[in-house]
Amino acid sequence: MTNRAISTLATGVLAAGLFMTGCGPKNDKEPTMSADQVETSLRQKPSFEAAQEEYRSAVETMANQIAGLTPGTTWTFSDQTPWLSCGGDYIDTDAKHAYVSAGFEQPIPEAAWPQAVQIVKDGAAKFGATNLATFKDEPGNHDIAISGGDGVEFKLGTKVKASLTAQSDCRLSEMDSGTG
Repeated sequence: MTNRAISTLATGVLAAGLFMTGCGPKNDKEPTMSADQVETSLRQKPSFEAAQEEYRSAVETMANQIAGLTPGTTWTFSDQTPWLSCGGDYIDTDAKHAYVSAGFEQPIPEAAWPQAVQIVKDGAAKFGATNLATFKDEPGNHDIAISGGDGVEFKLGTKVKASLTAQSDCRLSEMDSGTG
């Protein structure tokens, strides 16, 4: 499986997970924040560019730790769009989620799966993501998501190959926020 195929698969899994985990309000027509609250919330956060770097660094650390569980395991960042549009209260803004994906060249061995999950749980907790959802839990076929507020989500899956993805909360780019 090529990195592009892994990237496409991971993007599809992420999109499915967004619907399954219910990020944002149930009905986009019923915002939970006023427009002023949304604007204030976005402007108080570090920039999208800062989120990209922070999440990329976190995925790199986690992927290196997961690869270290099994000698010879390698991984690379996937080539894909580094952001996803925001929904919910942020749908009418320029805010976007930073998105990072890493593809492993092989699956995570069954014996190493629990440690790999713990690595992602520990890393995700630093971003406020502590809600674990298990989508698949069969020998050699696992898929989990760990989510937090405002769309923060980390996903780990393994079957033929393994993938690790991360999505930030909604952020404004430096250009959009006037901080760049």
